[in-house]
Amino acid sequence: MSADTHVHFLSPTTALLEAQAEGLNLINLLAAQWGDLFTNVGDITNEPLLSRDKETMIWVGSENRQHILGHIAMLGPSPPRRLEPLTARILPLLLFKVKWTIQMRQPPPAAGTSVAFG
Repeated sequence: MSADTHVHFLSPTTALLEAQAEGLNLINLLAAQWGDLFTNVGDITNEPLLSRDKETMIWVGSENRQHILGHIAMLGPSPPRRLEPLTARILPLLLFKVKWTIQMRQPPPAAGTSVAFG
């Protein structure tokens, strides 16, 4: 199995074509916020996009950023969670860590729902 776990700025179908051209089996396409620009947020379906031969799979997850803590990628396949906000400029570090830890210990939300964080 070959994979690319950190991909941005492609549609899921374009990611599928590029993965097949590069001989990759798995792509984790990450929705993210870049200032006022949101990318791939509408592509989160909590289901993989599979090639016809089922040899290539695209999962759309999210990349969440915080200016001090850095960023973390929420990858599939147990349904990728959409954790909001995708980026945060002003959050007390301790509060952010505690809430994030509590939330990640909860069972995944139902397909098609997002997780409010704040």
